Amino acid sequence: MIRTAEQWRAELAQLLDRAEVAAGARDEAAMAALADDLGRFVLQSSPNTPEILALDDLAIRARRELSRRLLEGPLSRIEGRSVEFVALAKQLEATGRSARAAARSGLAATLTELADAAARATTAAAAIPRLAPDDPSLHKQAADLADAVDRLLRLIRAGGHGAD
Repeated sequence: MIRTAEQWRAELAQLLDRAEVAAGARDEAAMAALADDLGRFVLQSSPNTPEILALDDLAIRARRELSRRLLEGPLSRIEGRSVEFVALAKQLEATGRSARAAARSGLAATLTELADAAARATTAAAAIPRLAPDDPSLHKQAADLADAVDRLLRLIRAGGHGAD
């Protein structure tokens, strides 16, 4: 068992040497174990003389440094992932904008085609009474068709939200 300040100093010197090697090699397992050992050093060192307290302070600072280095790796990886997530979010947003623009463009084209077809249907419905002047049932169907086309055109103009 360690009893003198000199023995505590030698113990701390060994821990610090091992910590330096582990930190230089970026050996996370060894750094974690040494951080624990440095914590135990502070808990076990005695008596609490100014010299022992100064050794404790060195052990605490070394433990903090090891802990900081242990956190650097995961923090760098998290920062890297955060940057990747931001880039992915930007790509997703751009893709969404492109998809919405394509959908709007496709919808506009479809509505234009529908309006053109409705105009042709209206023209055809208007011609039916002239083509079959003696058939009242065709006149009724032509009027119904003209009404349906008119409702459809109002719906298109209202943006598909219903105009009736």
